[in-house]
Amino acid sequence: ILVAVVAGVALVAAGMMWSGRVTIDLVPAATSELLTVPAVTSVAVSSDGGEGATAATATTGMVDVSDIAADVVDSVVTINVTIDVRGPGDITGSGSGIIVDGDGTIVTNAHVVDGVSTVTVTLTGEATHAAAVVGIDTIHDLAVLAIDADGLSPITLGTTDGLEVGNPVVAVGNPFGLEGGPLVTTGIVSALGRVLEDSDVSLHGIIQTDAAITECSSGGALLDGEGRLIGVTTAVGVSNVGIEGIGFAIPVETVSSVVAALLTD
Repeated sequence: ILVAVVAGVALVAAGMMWSGRVTIDLVPAATSELLTVPAVTSVAVSSDGGEGATAATATTGMVDVSDIAADVVDSVVTINVTIDVRGPGDITGSGSGIIVDGDGTIVTNAHVVDGVSTVTVTLTGEATHAAAVVGIDTIHDLAVLAIDADGLSPITLGTTDGLEVGNPVVAVGNPFGLEGGPLVTTGIVSALGRVLEDSDVSLHGIIQTDAAITECSSGGALLDGEGRLIGVTTAVGVSNVGIEGIGFAIPVETVSSVVAALLTD
């Protein structure tokens, strides 16, 4: 069963067959108030094939990533969203985002901000800024936001070239907008070449990892062993007993291409 890790989008699977395809339903759930919203679409998970798509099991042991964490926590932000609904009060939720330049450009998942009424960004240190949605690419599940702020800490971009199953990775996100800064977890590259797609989403070359990724971490960062961005976290796999160490990230090459296109539109 796969569940989207967004400010509120959960994926509830109908079944699980890693040798073939997995069909899952997207259920908006920015907060518990949204859990009753019916499923609106479905996503299929498969493999592109080839050696890169073969999953592997490994452990990284005790690894000190404190230097990486110190370098990147200021680059990962909390995305706060509000959805206007009929009746008393609005529905609110949160997700994660990544600062990609010093001018205030932030990338997150499209499903974090698509269809919302207002968006704000909370930086490490609790400063919150109004955010403008520059562009949304629902096909690649990416969105670009802009904030007016000084002293930002852009993340360092890496590459998936040469990335191999078993390489160590670090995931950084802001689940539920908790106080105390971003959540940092470690793991490995579990598989390469995954595919997530339906009529609205077409994600290819997806990185699979066993690094712990929690709900509301959509739009967070997946880093290589040097602390460079190699992907944007977009979904996790869970079962009836909880997280099963199956996470997915959009590769940085796709992210860079989509961000550049949205900034020039």
